Amino acid sequence: MHTIDNENRNSNSTDPASATTSVTDGDAPITSENENKVSSRFPRKLSSVSKMYDIDGDGELDAAERAMRAMDCSNRGFLTNDKIYSLMQEQLETRKQLVRIKGIVFGLLALVVILAISNLGTSFAAASLAKDTTISSNAELTDKHTNEALSTQASTDSIAFDRATVTTDGRRLRCNVNDNDVDCSVSSSFRSINKKMCDKMIRKCKRGNTVNLSRTWKNGETTSFNICPFHEGDFRKFDSRLLNNEKQELIVEEVDGGHCKLSGDAIAQTLGDICEIGDDCADGLECRKDDDVVAECQKRCSMRRWAPHMVIECKNDCDYPSCLSYVVESV
Repeated sequence: MHTIDNENRNSNSTDPASATTSVTDGDAPITSENENKVSSRFPRKLSSVSKMYDIDGDGELDAAERAMRAMDCSNRGFLTNDKIYSLMQEQLETRKQLVRIKGIVFGLLALVVILAISNLGTSFAAASLAKDTTISSNAELTDKHTNEALSTQASTDSIAFDRATVTTDGRRLRCNVNDNDVDCSVSSSFRSINKKMCDKMIRKCKRGNTVNLSRTWKNGETTSFNICPFHEGDFRKFDSRLLNNEKQELIVEEVDGGHCKLSGDAIAQTLGDICEIGDDCADGLECRKDDDVVAECQKRCSMRRWAPHMVIECKNDCDYPSCLSYVVESV
């Protein structure tokens, strides 16, 4: 009995090796869906069509070979021209994109190089500029050699002038400071600036900067005249003439002792303006003190809500001559 049972069991048992079933992929294209349907415990054999795509002959398809097989929907064993054409289009488009990316990369690299060179040049320029410039007491950037403020087209320079005389030894005496010892009559005095400031004014006018001439009077009042930019000009070594934008003329003459004489209607006082002598006024006006003008000025001072000492100071400042029309005496 035991012998019969063992034989029956042996006859009913199955060898695992003999139970192994070979599965082929048939003639259907290999896709991810077909691949998932086949159990991983059964080894796969390539069909006759798939073998035609086994380029390296290793008995299985790698990723590229499977992609080619997946494109063969008609199981021909080869790709048709339209499939190859689409592949070539994709390859050419990929190559174009690669060329564009390379161009962008090289362009960015060139831009980085240019910026690096620019920064290096700026550093050298700043170092060179620092050697030739300094900061003045007025917080201005000035040239170390000329002590002249570095400026741009939009900068404005104001140069002070005054009425003065030049002595026989070349000394310049200002009338407002030394009026007790200096003869400031029309015949002996003139409006002047020193030669250094004169050259600075001409140089800045030629450069196109805005230049104003200013004059401070005995009562503290300051008058400013715009000279440059000029409308037209004639610049010479010892004398220059220019017209400002209002077509008013300024004449600059170099005199002995390192000074320049200024004249012309561009720096002349107009009707009602303060003056010292007749030469300060424009043509057709004379410099004289008019009691009515002084009284009107002092009246305006009295109407201001100032401290008493400020009102008194204002009235004293009104007591000055001004440019007025000539008085015609009746015959």
